[in-house]
Amino acid sequence: MRVAIALSNDRLHLYSGPFGHADTFAIYVWAADGWKHVETRLNPYANLHGEDKYEKIGVFLVDCDMCIGSRFDHDPVPGENARRRVLPAGTPLPEVLRQL
Repeated sequence: MRVAIALSNDRLHLYSGPFGHADTFAIYVWAADGWKHVETRLNPYANLHGEDKYEKIGVFLVDCDMCIGSRFDHDPVPGENARRRVLPAGTPLPEVLRQL
């Protein structure tokens, strides 16, 4: 399983705003010995507004099985709720990983 976690500006906590507005996403993959950091992606759509923003982010994160954030402000497309996990804003990254 591969997850995208919306990061705060310090990159140590869960972003407090809407998922699509996070500047960065931490990408983790589940391995035999736990979660492994794969990469940190800069969100090219963080400042974009408009209805196609979420479609673009969906394509940008198409390789991720789940998106982790504190807020998702748009209505999900069919099947998208299975790809979302909401946790409290500001949750430290190690705690986010423990809760998955």
